[in-house]
Amino acid sequence: MSKFGHRVIGLAVAWLVFATGPAFAERVTLSLLDGSFSVSGTLKRFDSEYFTIDSDLGELTMAAATSRCDGSGCPNLADMVPTVQLAVSPELADRLVPALIENFASSQGMRLSARASDRGSVLIDLTAPLPVGRVLEIEMTLMESTQGFDALANNSVDLAILRRAPTTTERRKMIQLNPSALRSQVIGWETLRLYAGAENPVAALTVRQLMERTGVSEDPGVSDQTDSFGLDGDSDSLIALHQVLGHKLTSPLQARSRGARDDVILVTPNLSLPPPLKYIPVSASCGAPVPRADDTFGAHPLEAPLYLFHANARLPRVARDFMQYMLSVPAQRIVERAGFISRTSQEAGMDSNQGILMNAVLNSSNDVGLADLRQAVRALSGFGRLSLTFRYAEGTRDLDAVSRSNLGYLADLLQEARFAGRDVLFAGFSDSSGNARANLRLSTQRAETLRDTILGIMGDNAPDGDRFIAKGFGEVLPLACNDIAWGQHQNRRVEIWVR
Repeated sequence: MSKFGHRVIGLAVAWLVFATGPAFAERVTLSLLDGSFSVSGTLKRFDSEYFTIDSDLGELTMAAATSRCDGSGCPNLADMVPTVQLAVSPELADRLVPALIENFASSQGMRLSARASDRGSVLIDLTAPLPVGRVLEIEMTLMESTQGFDALANNSVDLAILRRAPTTTERRKMIQLNPSALRSQVIGWETLRLYAGAENPVAALTVRQLMERTGVSEDPGVSDQTDSFGLDGDSDSLIALHQVLGHKLTSPLQARSRGARDDVILVTPNLSLPPPLKYIPVSASCGAPVPRADDTFGAHPLEAPLYLFHANARLPRVARDFMQYMLSVPAQRIVERAGFISRTSQEAGMDSNQGILMNAVLNSSNDVGLADLRQAVRALSGFGRLSLTFRYAEGTRDLDAVSRSNLGYLADLLQEARFAGRDVLFAGFSDSSGNARANLRLSTQRAETLRDTILGIMGDNAPDGDRFIAKGFGEVLPLACNDIAWGQHQNRRVEIWVR
């Protein structure tokens, strides 16, 4: 971690319940510079570009460049520095967010400084070279996700970087009070791992076993939250695990602090825990679990998204640039260096993709024969598989929400110099439900559609289009067992291979 990161964390060792920043409560009058329109109301906010007021006409927003503010409540435009309220999960404030802010500022030619506020938060100033001076103040407050969603619902924060999605109850509150705050983008993933005491009889688990023992049902009408497995860990890790498995929890789960007793399995985002705890590998295979000593590329099934939530309120331009930056190639490399899973492309050849070949043997349906597997391996030989994967809703060519956010990133990635002159294969795969021939056709259509979409995004900047190949493989090379909906979703995908 950089000196700036240590400085930020040192200032945020303890966090308090969020207290809102300065509030505007006085009446003002906004007028267009040509005098053709004016309106009075209570000034709600000013972001250095736009005034927002509550008036008799409702909430109105007017640009500072074309309007004048009159009244004692008007800000001093010369001295006004916009502030963004940012809520951050403590684990992400420790390892990730300060590095992202620092790298963004450096890329913009800005300097950073940090100081503690009297509200228990950290104030981070972004300063451009003179004569511009300070351009943004970020007030960063550490919050568990439950607090973060409450602050979003109450419009107390502008942005929140959290470790999980809202539960049904939290989502319902946000819809009622501040529905725009549900807008989100995935900025990375963390791998959830299971550990147990040395005497725990469990050596390995499949995803199906984990789903069954945590009360996750394939029946959408069942909402049982029974934990018959003895799972423990911090609340966010427990909820994120349930969400990865497809269980929509009604309300947050509470950590029970049962520790590392022999009947307890701990859920943690940490890369490793010291003895006497042992690692419990989780496999996506059918039947008996397959013990693994490590998490090889593309083989770990419990990857939980990290979310950036943002309300619909207009943010200062610098803050909007920061949001866009977090999905850029440089930012994703910061995510990876911080120990999280990013969109940054890792490349692995077929000869090193033992996890894929093992899953293909263990999870293939009866419709897939040895000849099909050989044909797929031959077609992919010589290519390297990127870690960026696109997944689809059942029976459709519609990308899921996370995959849609990957489109622009992939387009930027393929324009990098290291891909110049290389063939790019869009390899489509399906689950095993339905007819094998229809699945082959659907997987081909998905691959072709994604290729054409990426070429369209790149436009005139696209490399030689003839080097962009689309091919469908149908049910061959499944990543997970097709007998559960979770596994089917993993298998409906388009992968990117290059040579």
